[in-house]
Amino acid sequence: MPAAQDVARFFEKVDLPTDPDDCWLWNGATTYTGYGLIRWPDYPAKGPGRAARIAYEMFYDAIPRGLEIDHWCNQPGCVNPTHLRAITHRANTLRSRNPCAVNARKTHCVRGHAFTPENIYPNNGGAHTRKCKTCTLMRM
Repeated sequence: MPAAQDVARFFEKVDLPTDPDDCWLWNGATTYTGYGLIRWPDYPAKGPGRAARIAYEMFYDAIPRGLEIDHWCNQPGCVNPTHLRAITHRANTLRSRNPCAVNARKTHCVRGHAFTPENIYPNNGGAHTRKCKTCTLMRM
């Protein structure tokens, strides 16, 4: 359990909204991508720790091994513990907006054929390079 002065210092850097369900935006130091940073006593990392990780641990418990914090609000500067979940790296990546994640979530090709194991060619590049067998046969 962190000391009272550390908790007070943490909340000095948080913009608390009038509605507690809204994002609690971090006003302290951030990474270039907008994730909050703060020096924290006994934090295992060298240098500042991620503010969202610290918020999660303050309100819940230690982050289980093999999991990372995901912002369900998709706001990297948010430290509202109700918006934070401990999930696997794969699940966190698939929730993202990067092109590989967007394509991995697709269940059908552009012509509407289902991406089933029987209807896609095996590949070495992962889900972002799936090729529809039905469409390939139509093109031939």
